[in-house]
Amino acid sequence: MIKINSKHNKETKQIVVKAYHEGVCVSEIVKQFDIPRSTVYSWIKAHLQSENYQKESRLGDYHKLKEKIKKQEIMIEILQRAYGASELPVRQKLYFAESIYSEYSVHAICDALLLSRGTFYNHLKRNKRYNAWYENWI
Repeated sequence: MIKINSKHNKETKQIVVKAYHEGVCVSEIVKQFDIPRSTVYSWIKAHLQSENYQKESRLGDYHKLKEKIKKQEIMIEILQRAYGASELPVRQKLYFAESIYSEYSVHAICDALLLSRGTFYNHLKRNKRYNAWYENWI
């Protein structure tokens, strides 16, 4: 059977949990409210596991991430315009992509340079084949 603590009302519990989330250390809360440390921690744990808190945090995280994505998409668009990624000849894009190939993923490079991954892979394959042929010819 669950024991209901009638000594502390719901408002006190909410105030204590709110103070903890605002950065007040538990020892100060214990002194201020004259509540055992274990009780404070049990209230905090119960609040963190509550359905409302989890929904609020997930929804807040979702909105923050959505805003961050929007900002980064705008930054990428600005950088692509500033460096003329869409106006560069394909050959220049390929040589630049090849120079940073070991540092970044192919997907990221090709997306940033507005370059087809197939074109990039064909470029890499052709260069190796051409270099091998040239070395055998000499």
